[in-house]
Amino acid sequence: MSPAPAHAQTARTARAADLPGLCAWHAVWAALCAGLALAFSLTGAPLQGLDSLALLVMVIPGLGGLALLLRDGPGQRAMLIGLWIVAAAASLAVSGGVNGSYAAFAFAPLAAGLAMGGYRRALAGLLGGVMGAAAGLLSTLWGASPATTPWPGLAALALTAGAFASALTMAWRSRERRLAAAESALGRLEALLAAQPG
Repeated sequence: MSPAPAHAQTARTARAADLPGLCAWHAVWAALCAGLALAFSLTGAPLQGLDSLALLVMVIPGLGGLALLLRDGPGQRAMLIGLWIVAAAASLAVSGGVNGSYAAFAFAPLAAGLAMGGYRRALAGLLGGVMGAAAGLLSTLWGASPATTPWPGLAALALTAGAFASALTMAWRSRERRLAAAESALGRLEALLAAQPG
């Protein structure tokens, strides 16, 4: 059996270094969505239609991210992005579409793609956000009523903005670690070449 190429080993190492933060990001997302659903139901906030269900649907990809602790790889992360896309589209479809309380969730797949790292996953998340917004638009066109209170929408906006901020921070730190590793390897190579006679 031949050894794995260096770039494959580097990608595996980078994924392993990012995994604890990524799983924590997903756990916080799931906990906040579930907590908001519980808080809105306990306070008697006037939720519109299936708003509680929309929040609970968004718990699913957060819990799905914890499955990466069992097995992590490009295929698993691609499936997780797909789960984010489906959940965002379903959440928008049942909560009043782009005029509904949780319109901000259309961009949750993009935040998840950024958190998972990689250009392709971020693009897939962006595509998912567009698809979620399209599902929400169809829901709006089919007569879903707009939100009657601003609080769920503000909570969704704050949650999604926080997810973006933390995802960008995670992606930036991952890039910095990879750059530092590359500079270190280059320094060792330069030292090795400088030590050669001639």
